Amino acid sequence: MSSGEELGAERGPPFSLTLGVTEGVERALEAAVLRHDASMRALRGAIEACVVELHGRGMPPEAVLVTMKAFVRHTAVAHPPYGQFPSSWAADVFMDDIVRWAILAYYRSDVPPDSSGRYGS
Repeated sequence: MSSGEELGAERGPPFSLTLGVTEGVERALEAAVLRHDASMRALRGAIEACVVELHGRGMPPEAVLVTMKAFVRHTAVAHPPYGQFPSSWAADVFMDDIVRWAILAYYRSDVPPDSSGRYGS
């Protein structure tokens, strides 16, 4: 191809990229997925711990969901990632996962109700 020709969009392989840059993307993407997986496991564990605590105090499932959504949005705004502006977008991006984890954790909780029907002590 001469330097005067315009390269068109490529919607599938083979792509007009050198091996060096494609390998760089492969390594970076693999590392990002691994870090994302670990951070999502940590987030899920933290959410589940909160839900178990609220459930153990007798909070009904609907109230747990409302509380967790408000708490996570508040936390995202109050503690933005270093160098970022306060925003609830981080919470909103993961809210579907957070709601699903909260529901699963609530109904998986081993904390039995006491004689009053309340959970935990």
